[in-house]
Amino acid sequence: ELAAQVRQLVQRHQIARDNCEIAYNFQHDTAVRSIYVNDSLRQSLISGTLAIVFVDERYELVPSPVAERIRERDASYIVDTESSDTQPDEDDPYKDFVVPDDLNW
Repeated sequence: ELAAQVRQLVQRHQIARDNCEIAYNFQHDTAVRSIYVNDSLRQSLISGTLAIVFVDERYELVPSPVAERIRERDASYIVDTESSDTQPDEDDPYKDFVVPDDLNW
C-alpha cells in the first residue's frame, strides 16, 4: 500500500524533463548515476528545492515538499544527494582546495 502511495505521489508531482541535455551526476548506493536536466532544474537540485526519487527502476524529480511526504512513507525511495562528509580529513593533502558546488563533470 505504501509503495502504491509513493508511485501515485511521483506520478502526480514529477517534474517534466523534456529537452534536458545536462547530465546531473549523483551517487546512489555505491554507484554514480546521471539524470538529464536543464540549467534551471540543475540549480533547483543544488539549492534543494527539488529532490531525486528512485521508483520503478528509474529516477524522477519531485519538489522537496513532495519528497518529504514520500520520506514519511518510505525513505528508501529518496536519493540523498547531500554530502554527509563535510569536514575534510586532517591528513588529506587537498583539504585546502575547495571543490565548487556547480562543478560539471
